[in-house]
Amino acid sequence: MLPIIKFARQSVHKHGLKEFIARCYTYGFDRAQRYNALFDIKHNIKTKMIIPLDDLDFNDPEVKQKANKYEPSSAFGLMNALKALRRYAGNLENLGFVDIGCGAGRAMFVAAEAGIKNITGVEYSPKLVRMCQENIKNYLHKHKYADLNVIELDAAQYLPPHNISIFFFAVPFKPEIYNKVIENIITSVNKHPRTVYVLDYPWSKFDFSKKNFQLIFGKKAQDKNIFKQGINIYKLTPLAN
Repeated sequence: MLPIIKFARQSVHKHGLKEFIARCYTYGFDRAQRYNALFDIKHNIKTKMIIPLDDLDFNDPEVKQKANKYEPSSAFGLMNALKALRRYAGNLENLGFVDIGCGAGRAMFVAAEAGIKNITGVEYSPKLVRMCQENIKNYLHKHKYADLNVIELDAAQYLPPHNISIFFFAVPFKPEIYNKVIENIITSVNKHPRTVYVLDYPWSKFDFSKKNFQLIFGKKAQDKNIFKQGINIYKLTPLAN
């Protein structure tokens, strides 16, 4: 009940009573919006904002040209995808989760709420890294059952370790960066054979089938408005010797 009261106070103060009533009407009928609206308040974090690309302090201008603005992923959509993933991968606790282009870290906290222990965020914007670090500090103040870390690094340079098997993308960059990141994941699988899963929005425009990933959950769609909360799950298994 406390998160709802806190949300109500914040909303009235920021948007006014009329807008608050309108939002309550929307959230009352839209479970996804209600879940997303309360997620940050419940876990004492700040991820619900949109930051234009020009306001992100990338150290490399070439990387900035290939990046997208910061917009938080759907906590509701990702939680549902992780629940679905259990049907294919079993217990997720020890699989290891990495959010590629983690921003302020919302997906990391959803993964922790889903019971995953080893969670990493990869982010190249120092501004977003600082925000993510602050959120991790606030989250772990009450939730001490997960190991959360954020790495300041160009995603194209990230080489996944052997203990990471779940990769999440919230469409943080253009397809050419996707390609480099996926190639690094494939290299990791070849070096340390294991089944890995990629969670990605259907409208990312990256064709995972060309990299031998199998779509096991979700559907093909390019229109963001058609499948806004949905997340696809792709599976990659090691090549047989």
